[in-house]
Amino acid sequence: MLKSIALWYLERDLSRVPREAITQIQSDGLLAQLWENPAFRKYIEGRNATLIYTLAGAPGAQTEPRDRFFEIRGQRMEILELGSKAKLCFERTIKNVKSNQHLDK
Repeated sequence: MLKSIALWYLERDLSRVPREAITQIQSDGLLAQLWENPAFRKYIEGRNATLIYTLAGAPGAQTEPRDRFFEIRGQRMEILELGSKAKLCFERTIKNVKSNQHLDK
């Protein structure tokens, strides 16, 4: 409950920022910093597992309605895409730092 409230406030605050105010470099930096945080990776992992369990259903449970099934599947794709983007931005940032260190020597 507390996590959902915090996420709601974060989403509300981020939605007020105009897209033009955030450059691609800043966006990549934010995603890279998120990937460095173990809690973010654990959230991605846990949310994915929860969505898989919901999609599969418990033994003997009723199947989800079609609309709900596609909603859950879409949420899973979004969380996997977010994790993938964050990891790619982190790897790109590390690569740039290493190449800059190599050039400085």
